[in-house]
Amino acid sequence: MWFTWAAFSHPTVLGMTSTLSTPKIAARTAALYLGTAAAGLSLLGSSAFAQSNTIVGLNVKLGDLSSLTAQSRTGTFPNGTSGIAMSTTSCNNGTVNVPWLQAMQENHPFIGFLICRERNGRFEQISDRSFVKHGFFALSNSQCTPCQQPSNGTFLGVGCSDTYGTSNNGDGFWLGPPEEINSWLGTWTAACSHFDKGEPPVAPAQQCDGVRSLTSTMVNNLGPLGHKVRVNDADFNVSGATFYYQAQYVVRAEAEANRGDNLGSRQFTATWNVPQTNKWNFSTIGAMVPGSILQRWSGAAVTSGTNGADDGRVYIGVKVTGPTAGVYHYEYAIHNRDNHRGVGSISIPALPCTTVSNLFFRDLDTNAANDWAMSQTDAAIVFTAPVGNALRWNTVYNIAFDSNSAPSAVLATLAAADAGTGAASFNVTTTGPASLPSSLSYGVGTPGCFGPHNVCADPAPSVGNVFNLESNRGPANSLALGLIGNAQDLAGFDYFGVGIQIHTNVFLSTELYTLDVPTDAAGNSSVPITVPNNPVFSGLHYYASLVYGWLGPCAPSTFGLSSSRGLDLLIQ
Repeated sequence: MWFTWAAFSHPTVLGMTSTLSTPKIAARTAALYLGTAAAGLSLLGSSAFAQSNTIVGLNVKLGDLSSLTAQSRTGTFPNGTSGIAMSTTSCNNGTVNVPWLQAMQENHPFIGFLICRERNGRFEQISDRSFVKHGFFALSNSQCTPCQQPSNGTFLGVGCSDTYGTSNNGDGFWLGPPEEINSWLGTWTAACSHFDKGEPPVAPAQQCDGVRSLTSTMVNNLGPLGHKVRVNDADFNVSGATFYYQAQYVVRAEAEANRGDNLGSRQFTATWNVPQTNKWNFSTIGAMVPGSILQRWSGAAVTSGTNGADDGRVYIGVKVTGPTAGVYHYEYAIHNRDNHRGVGSISIPALPCTTVSNLFFRDLDTNAANDWAMSQTDAAIVFTAPVGNALRWNTVYNIAFDSNSAPSAVLATLAAADAGTGAASFNVTTTGPASLPSSLSYGVGTPGCFGPHNVCADPAPSVGNVFNLESNRGPANSLALGLIGNAQDLAGFDYFGVGIQIHTNVFLSTELYTLDVPTDAAGNSSVPITVPNNPVFSGLHYYASLVYGWLGPCAPSTFGLSSSRGLDLLIQ
């Protein structure tokens, strides 16, 4: 029996009897999502490689973070830039002494710094990717636990603590580029380093001899900012913002399991103090909180993952707001703690018919030429770094978008930016516009010149409620024939390859609805369908597909047909 609707001022009513109630949708849905998760877990657990230099018992933590200070500046307020430093205290919580040899000896810890701001629902890094402090002398204090093995400064003894004040952490004589450090292994090579070459570089014969060429005179000639942490006035001079600063110790041969307390953050306020100091004054609020600075993002969910045992940890913070007029806003901040190979792309799973708009990316500069490429596939929203702008360690980047799909747990895929030992990508559980579907696409359809047509149900169809049968990539301002029936083979196949007559015969032998489905200027469509408030429908399957007619876009003045993939609908 055939039923046709041509008007859509009221929802279509799904009221036919199904003879094909099967449980396979659950199994296929589980295979689609849980299989992906299993593949990710397998990827993490199957690596034949591991952190190659782990020392058992080595465990350094950030014991305290204090004294954020604007030491210098250039320019005139409100268009200047400040050079900032912070005080850090390290504590040896392990069972072995930690080497603390000054450069040009290579075995010493490093300290990374960054400053972030939360404003208008976004959590972003406002400092540059600053130079890193090279540890050069360890005290034997007892700020965390009683110092058990005092040293002569060449190691941090068991139970002992060491503090670097702002004058030390802001001293360019001990600051080097972060890219010289392998943040995963905690290693650094002195030969050909910034300290070896000097600034400006010395004679070529001296640039890679392993002897320090960088002098205090060179550092003083770099100007007031030198290589301190830099923040522009414009990033502090905003209303309604909350500020945080973070420090992180990178320790050679420390096991990944012991690194969660190597970093921590504190909240602070920033006040421009013209009459007294002509600089920014900072006041800390509350105690230091161990862990990634993303934990400070109010209302956000923060998760993390590693490249198995092959590389360091990356955190993803996400905050979803809405819906507003049916649209959710997805906001992400990604913090690379110590992943040496860096992140070259991020894929957030999305349902095939998810509508995505206002894709957004933010890094640490204003150069649009090195922004990440942003695109949407049938399965994901993908952000890809150009060469030279991967997400490196001790850095926070932002991505965001709007979507009509509700939030659900997903496995984001992070691909390594650089080649190297171990897996090329890893997964992090986060939130995305990809609710576990009660409907599943199948078949290939006939895309014509529009690309693959997808059909989705939003929200999941359930007894007594209305769901929208949605499609994308159709001809603009056109009319599709919508098909909903209880036979799986009526939808999702290549109509031209199989033959329309066969499908007509199938249609006549099963119960079928046909719908007139108009498309908008973007080729998208949405038709409301009501499931009767009758428990007999619960657990039944229906199948849907669309057939489009078009004129001209592939070949002028030529009429053609294209069909969507099929959609297996499970009524809840």
